[in-house]
Amino acid sequence: MATKEKRILQLTRTYNDRLNALQGFVNFVSEYDASVHSVEIETRLQGLEDAKLAFEVARDKFLAEMEDCDTEQLRRDRDIFYQQYYQVKGFLNNKMCVDSTTRLETSARFVGNSTMSQTMHGVSRVKLPKVELPTFSGEITQWLTYKDRFTSMVHDVAELSDVLKLQYLLASLKGEAAQQFDHVTWKALMDRYDNSKLTRREYFKALVHLEPMTSACAGELTRVVNEIKRLVRGMERLKEPITRWDTPLVGLTLLKLDKQLLLEWEKASTESMEDTYKMLMEFLEKQITMFNSVSLHSTKVINTKPASNTKSAFSNNVSSSLPGKLSGKACLRNTPSRGSQSVAMACTAEARGVNLVKCSLCTENHQLGTCPKFEKMSLDERQRVVASETLCFNCLKGNHRARLCRSNARCKVCKGRHHSLMCRKTSESQPSGGAHGIQQEDRATNDKEQDTMINAMARGDPKKGTVWLSTVQVLISNSWGDEVPVRALLDQGSQCNFISETVAQQLRLKKRRVHRPLSGVGAAVFNVETLVSVGIKSRISSFKACLECLVLPKVTARFPAQYIDVKGWKIPKDLQLADPGFNQPEKIDLLIGAEIFGELLQTGRPKLAPHLPMLLETKLGWIVSGREAWKGSHEASATQANCVLAEEDLNAAMEQLVMLENIPEERIQSSEDQAMEQWYLKTTTREQTGRYVVELPKIPQYDERLGDSLQGAIKRFATIERRLARDNNLKQQYHEFMAEYLKL
Repeated sequence: MATKEKRILQLTRTYNDRLNALQGFVNFVSEYDASVHSVEIETRLQGLEDAKLAFEVARDKFLAEMEDCDTEQLRRDRDIFYQQYYQVKGFLNNKMCVDSTTRLETSARFVGNSTMSQTMHGVSRVKLPKVELPTFSGEITQWLTYKDRFTSMVHDVAELSDVLKLQYLLASLKGEAAQQFDHVTWKALMDRYDNSKLTRREYFKALVHLEPMTSACAGELTRVVNEIKRLVRGMERLKEPITRWDTPLVGLTLLKLDKQLLLEWEKASTESMEDTYKMLMEFLEKQITMFNSVSLHSTKVINTKPASNTKSAFSNNVSSSLPGKLSGKACLRNTPSRGSQSVAMACTAEARGVNLVKCSLCTENHQLGTCPKFEKMSLDERQRVVASETLCFNCLKGNHRARLCRSNARCKVCKGRHHSLMCRKTSESQPSGGAHGIQQEDRATNDKEQDTMINAMARGDPKKGTVWLSTVQVLISNSWGDEVPVRALLDQGSQCNFISETVAQQLRLKKRRVHRPLSGVGAAVFNVETLVSVGIKSRISSFKACLECLVLPKVTARFPAQYIDVKGWKIPKDLQLADPGFNQPEKIDLLIGAEIFGELLQTGRPKLAPHLPMLLETKLGWIVSGREAWKGSHEASATQANCVLAEEDLNAAMEQLVMLENIPEERIQSSEDQAMEQWYLKTTTREQTGRYVVELPKIPQYDERLGDSLQGAIKRFATIERRLARDNNLKQQYHEFMAEYLKL
């Protein structure tokens, strides 16, 4: 019997010892210093696994021997152990990745420095630049360069362990390449991308689909030449007979040049019986040198005055009398002195091949949006001009439609996705037809009763004392479930709740797009476009609430404006203040409106002194509210007023409805719309079953705009197939749904 008790006592001690084995690892995490402890990470990881295994063995033995043990306590012990285990292991794995990258850079610098020391013995050391790890995004034409660099820098370095090499491989992969595999290895990358047959096709495809020059300038020509040379060198490495490819290479290269360069090449190659790739590259390199030389000689241009003879000087001396591409210096010799600077700029643009901006309406050198003639038109006339020229309704430029516009600009009147000159509200507010003043819309105020928030700051009269606003400290949960303290202002005069953009981003709160007009003191107006859901919790009680908060760049100013000594207030020590630092000027990142203000209040209202503010009891703690009479101790402070009203503007809604129903009498069709209509009339047929057969039109270069979407579609298809293979029930339901869909 004594032997059994002794064994049980030994098992209990062993179990408790293994249970507390992680405390040393927890202390290591809390006291971690990268400069001292980074070398211990791998050893600590191994020790962590040993501690986990020892705990599991001790727990199993304890359960086997103890017949009447407290299983609930053992379960809690196990949960606590594994929680500490996962936290420590996650921390160590994260630090190992960071330290591994640092060691790679150190190793690269060591290899470079050791090589320099061997080849330059006795020469003073030169500080080498930082060696960047090569990256690969899945572009096959970049694979050969990436493979050579990564092999020499990492894969063939014997001093690096396989674990480090794998970490460097993961860090070097970006985009599609990083998402191709669940478990990336160097062998998997080689099997996927080191395919000479596929690489040859991709190189030639990239050469065929290379974007031609958009203008005759050094930058565009350099881009085309460099890309062609890169692709040709890649095909040479793949053992392609490039030396016998003169005709296809020259033909493809000429397709990428502009008309002026084609003319110059024809002049330069008249004496040659055949075109060769080498001759063409030498010619293009000379053209790049000439472009760069012209730009260097024509950059000394001083700010020009809008002289009346500038246009005539340009037309007489450049457009009519100077053919081809001339340097800025040649233009200046043939230009009157009064307009010389303007002509120099025009000649510089001509020499560089820069297309001067031409208005689509009056052909002057300005954008359509700044054209005086365009501004004087009515809205319907402007819409006809934009539609007839196939321009974007958002930026008033060509080559794209509004839905594909990359500009972030929006209408300054209604915030819609169109230019301010194309807004119907602007047209209604300016019946005379003039659009002048739109550039100053940011300073103009709207007469409509919309919503806004006002934070009014003024210098207060110190003899009237300080009015204390009710500030509190609340806990907000972030996206990971952690609780973060935030200083908030209780404002009964606000119908909305607000949170600062900084806190919303730090907490990673999920944002929703809204269009909420705001108004307040002085009838100032503006719109808020972002809304988040915020869960708040009291620091001292079980009170919780979920609020819908509008996101503002800044909620309000710091309060109080300066530090105020409250030692003489004699606040009872047993009262838990909602904001312990209420007298210190701190940032306010949350405004809680009247939505839950009444719910927060409780019965306690002690008065500290006749000249001091009151203490109000709330579910968030005791708050300070009211006026502090002047006692001569405070300087002039800032006065703050917060007032927010959320209004529903019925007139604005009705005007928007009328605007939507106000359809132009004439149907506005662009040339593209007309072409699409003709396409459908020619190609649409109807089967005997009643179904319509529509042939989809294709815009020019549609394959380039779509990009490499095939690989993404195949990847998603493979993901669905793997999921269905794991779940037979889901697979059957999926097949039944698709069969029913095909029968429709």
